[in-house]
Amino acid sequence: MGIFDEERRKTAEDTLRAAGPGTLAFVFVTDSHLSDSGEDTWENIHAVDNTVGYRFVLHGGDFLNGCNPPKLTARLYGEEAAAYAASIRSNKLFPVQGNHDGYRDETYLRQSVSEAKPDPWYHNITRFVDAYPETVRHGDDPYYYADFQDVKVRLAVMCSMEYTFDPSTKDYRHWFGMRQDQIDWFCGEVLSLPAGWTLLVCSHVQPVSVHLHDIMEGGLPEKGGLEFAELLAAVNRKDRIHAFGRDFDFTECGFDVACLIYGHVHGDCDRGYRELPMITTASQTAYVPQLWDMEIGGFPSPRTVGEVSQDCWDSVVLDPGTKTISFFRFGAGEDRVIQYDGFREDRQWN
Repeated sequence: MGIFDEERRKTAEDTLRAAGPGTLAFVFVTDSHLSDSGEDTWENIHAVDNTVGYRFVLHGGDFLNGCNPPKLTARLYGEEAAAYAASIRSNKLFPVQGNHDGYRDETYLRQSVSEAKPDPWYHNITRFVDAYPETVRHGDDPYYYADFQDVKVRLAVMCSMEYTFDPSTKDYRHWFGMRQDQIDWFCGEVLSLPAGWTLLVCSHVQPVSVHLHDIMEGGLPEKGGLEFAELLAAVNRKDRIHAFGRDFDFTECGFDVACLIYGHVHGDCDRGYRELPMITTASQTAYVPQLWDMEIGGFPSPRTVGEVSQDCWDSVVLDPGTKTISFFRFGAGEDRVIQYDGFREDRQWN
């Protein structure tokens, strides 16, 4: 027997027990960073998919390490994305833009940019998403959504990077944040869901702090993150809210936000902001042992290359009927089942 055989069997059985008519089963994996163990992960996903039949793979961002020239970066991204897509029979991958999913360019004036990702360039390496019939994206936007009509689920893929670029001076600046055009798109288009639907939101960087000592100093609160989390929580609370300069009335809203899934912090965390569950999974990579002893989340420990704990991804089942989303862990870490109907996070936030 191979070292992963029992884990493959268990993950498939757990997933099938939760999956059924009206559910959505998919893979969530994040922060692979050109991992040396990628081949094992692709084979493990493929083996479980042979039994489960996943709809898609959702990658939470950071396929790369952000330190290669543009052409090589595009090639590496394409190879990594193709491998994750090919790991399941549907051959569908929905990527989230990570902060390291960019290229190094030393031609920018007064700069050595290691993570440049202008919209046209990023769209070019992710245009395979546009070919999926479920996908709606406008132009070169780094954000998009996908509708799964049969189960009434909308997946909104957000971009947590903001940038400016001056072509005349080749001056490039980027930071964590949500651009105004993305907020307008989300409020005006993504939230226009009919009754009976479920919204699943994902981003690379979390919108608000989720740890007692957050390595990202609170996520994106200075760039609309807190307001974004408040907006999603108001949907689940069926409340009125003033956010982003406009008034929203969700008192008669007929859809729910199942959760916000993110990456970036390389550890497990299942907390929430008010009525909004927020879930992340530890990195696919197993080469960062310095993180295992840090008290900022649930970093699975130990992770040993060559053993089952080397791998780390979730087999996810969203069940709108019971309003639950189940994360069945493959490799290092634990399973998690989130009941998002009536969810309330009451712990103290930093």
